[in-house]
Amino acid sequence: MVVDTPQSASALGGYTVLGRGALQAKVIINDAKTLEQAGAFCILLEMAPDRVCKIVTERAEDCIIMSLRSGPHVHGQLLIYHDMFGLYPRFKPRMAKVFGNAGEVILRGLKQYAAEVSSGEFPQREYWFIM
Repeated sequence: MVVDTPQSASALGGYTVLGRGALQAKVIINDAKTLEQAGAFCILLEMAPDRVCKIVTERAEDCIIMSLRSGPHVHGQLLIYHDMFGLYPRFKPRMAKVFGNAGEVILRGLKQYAAEVSSGEFPQREYWFIM
């Protein structure tokens, strides 16, 4: 089975689009069918070419095919919320659309929290319990 996940990226030399060549595409397509026949109810294709995803989806009989950066020809899309909301500002995958900058909001909140704790402003009486 061809995989390219965060767990295997370093072994493969980084994040790579798999299945661009005909032989590798055939392996992915065949592996997907094997997984379905073995009882998989869902298969996630990550960073596979859209044509490969389309073929896998068209051939799926009783299995949901999901895409993570693999095009629109699937049953559903997956996007990691850390990428989606800018939680890692130094790392933005090329194919991840940022829908909001939560990382900036969180950083601002953490700085405010640290400042209030350091100054003794937090916690105020309303934020603790008494006997």
